[in-house]
Amino acid sequence: MHIWDIFGSLTADEISLEIIEKALPKEMSASLYKSIYCVLNQILSYGNRYCSTPKIHLKTEKLRTVPKPVQTINATDQQKLCHYLLSDLDSCKLGILICLYMGLRLGEICALKWEDIDFQRKTIHINRTVQRIQVGQEDRKTILYEGPPKTLCSVREIPIPEFLFPLLLSCKDDGVYVLNKFSPIEPRTYQYKFYSYLNK
Repeated sequence: MHIWDIFGSLTADEISLEIIEKALPKEMSASLYKSIYCVLNQILSYGNRYCSTPKIHLKTEKLRTVPKPVQTINATDQQKLCHYLLSDLDSCKLGILICLYMGLRLGEICALKWEDIDFQRKTIHINRTVQRIQVGQEDRKTILYEGPPKTLCSVREIPIPEFLFPLLLSCKDDGVYVLNKFSPIEPRTYQYKFYSYLNK
């Protein structure tokens, strides 16, 4: 998605730091720059090993990146948001409260199953995430992929705050997933829903 149009027609020895810096948009996050860099190095390494292309390794520290400022909600707006979420509570509003008070990422809450919640010990076990990934190069087909979290450190057990516990019990149903009964909710769809809550 990010490298084919820019680098697809180049030979291995034409790929350099200068070309990468000129070609990639400057507003990309540091994480995305590093990911692109990693993929390019894997391609170059594969070419060198199996196709006898020149041995090239690009160093990431020379990349110029612009870190994105972290957006947070101030205390007043957080109170307003919580008040709105608690009125006419449903599973989607509950999911936002879980994220807000337990630190779940977007993909983690979208993949959360009722079986991940230990009602005896009052904990939530995070062991999966969901994300949309590309599976086809030509048609750019994508699938919703459910898999392990980003890192081993992301697999964790979190105690449920006292006030959230009865809310979880009240929303418990016969579905598999907390947010969407029998399938994980699309992260972008849930993000839009969150934005609509903020506007309201």
